[in-house]
Amino acid sequence: MIEIAGRKFLLPDTHNDYPFPQYIIEHKERIEELIQVNNKILKLMGKPFSAEMEVEANKAKLLKHQLSVFIDKTAIIGFPFDSRDAELYAIDRKVNIALKFSI
Repeated sequence: MIEIAGRKFLLPDTHNDYPFPQYIIEHKERIEELIQVNNKILKLMGKPFSAEMEVEANKAKLLKHQLSVFIDKTAIIGFPFDSRDAELYAIDRKVNIALKFSI
């Protein structure tokens, strides 16, 4: 399990064709940006059709596109990459977490 900007993610061991943790660290800034944008989107849920929501939704789309290779390569689990909560996913699937890492 890895923690970035207060969010927890799982990195499945089925996808390990990248240098760890360097590959994660290389993408840390973009990941943090995506987390911040999604936090703003959550705050704007009461105004789904506002111009501000549209701006943030477009930012999120762009950031996800920029991280698409990272997402495919790591199969990262957890919001905002997918709708799953990494901790609940691990409990439900009885995932043995071999390493906890915070960057």
